[in-house]
Amino acid sequence: MATDFRTPMSRVKGHGSAGDGTHHYIAHRVSAIILAITVPLLIWGIMSAAPGGFDGFVEYIESTFGALTLLTFVSAAFFHGRSGLTESILDYFQGGKRMALLLVATLVSIGFWLLAVLSILRIWLGA
Repeated sequence: MATDFRTPMSRVKGHGSAGDGTHHYIAHRVSAIILAITVPLLIWGIMSAAPGGFDGFVEYIESTFGALTLLTFVSAAFFHGRSGLTESILDYFQGGKRMALLLVATLVSIGFWLLAVLSILRIWLGA
């Protein structure tokens, strides 16, 4: 029977977190708070624009409040979704598959975010 002379702290050193978990936790919570604020505003704006149909919705996006609310919502939603997906990939995959999935998730979320932001900006600025 071997005797282990290490202290309890030395036994657990190197087996903990990677050190950036707090940042991910706070960023995920902040994006959730932003979504909790913008979703009711967005629902209110869409419901008030609904009687005008498609033209009413376009008028809502052409307003500064509507465009900024929608841009904030889209940015927070894509960040929040990518953050959650990244955490799931990091927890359940290893090796090359992990890196490939992280790359695909990031590129897809950036691509769709860019498409949404450019579409909103095009309507808002009347281009």
